[in-house]
Amino acid sequence: GVDLGAPWMRARCTALGLRLDYWVINDPARARALLEAGADGLVTDDVAALRPVVTSFRGGPAPSS
Repeated sequence: GVDLGAPWMRARCTALGLRLDYWVINDPARARALLEAGADGLVTDDVAALRPVVTSFRGGPAPSS
């Protein structure tokens, strides 16, 4: 199959002016890796698990709960 997280995929989508959004990412480590690779968006079934990852990635304060 095609590795949708591969650097070449991100570069190709960027060159074409396309967003690269990933659906149903529930693993915090995978979410962080995709964000660091330049993902434009993530969709998850587990907001509570990914909130700290997204918040810290964006440079915001750590969530209180």
